[in-house]
Amino acid sequence: PGADKEVLTEEQQMIEAIYLGLRMTAGIDLVGFKAKFGIDFIKAFKPLITDLAERNYMAVKNNGCALSRKGRAYLDSITSMFVIRDVSDT
Repeated sequence: PGADKEVLTEEQQMIEAIYLGLRMTAGIDLVGFKAKFGIDFIKAFKPLITDLAERNYMAVKNNGCALSRKGRAYLDSITSMFVIRDVSDT
């Protein structure tokens, strides 16, 4: 028992949190993300978030960063934009 469990690295957990958060209507919980990973999501991804917001794919509000309906149509592509960024330097 327990031998089949997969242990995720912190980076893998962060990727999961981003992917799952972007799938939810409320988006990524910015306070929870910082508490769990010690990274300010908005600061770490500011250029990307700004670009996506300007193109109406994403919005930041109420301590959440969420995809718009238009953005959710491109969930996998948008998620990969966050994942390929190296946040270890932030």
